[in-house]
Amino acid sequence: MTLLNGQVHDVLKQVRLRQVPWHKKQNIFRKLHAKGLVLCVPQVTISAPDRTAIDIALLTESGQAELERLAHCQRGQAWLADTEEPPPTSRMSA
Repeated sequence: MTLLNGQVHDVLKQVRLRQVPWHKKQNIFRKLHAKGLVLCVPQVTISAPDRTAIDIALLTESGQAELERLAHCQRGQAWLADTEEPPPTSRMSA
């Protein structure tokens, strides 16, 4: 499975902006976790301490650096849509 720059950028941006349950994007998160870009952590909630915490994705420092690198590429070059010519793949190739 090869992830395109746009896919990696979108997923890392979602993780940075909000708490994304791990099970929602498990295959992508596993791939990003293997590269050290995200961690799987239990969600901390105050309102429902009796409920089992769900696992969420957390952006690592490496993930933040990759997000910034991809954002810079997006601004600096013509960012191709995945439906056009395939853009260069991220360092996330299988």
